[in-house]
Amino acid sequence: MNIEPMIAHGWKFEFNDSQLVISSEDSPQEQQQLSAQAAYSLLDYLYQYRDDLHDAAEREKNVRVERQKEEFRAARENEVSNE
Repeated sequence: MNIEPMIAHGWKFEFNDSQLVISSEDSPQEQQQLSAQAAYSLLDYLYQYRDDLHDAAEREKNVRVERQKEEFRAARENEVSNE
């Protein structure tokens, strides 16, 4: 069974011939291959800690947004001071 690959946040996930192949978009030659059994165990682990993962992802997103806001403010202040 071959399933369409998924690319998310710089990572490619592909389930192919009963193996989950995970590779970085930056270095596609470097990959991790997990058997179907190992991938299922990983899925179980991720599901078990899904709320913690969600919270961590939200924190990362908030930090990224605040950084972008600060960069925008700094650029605006720089524009104003150059006028």
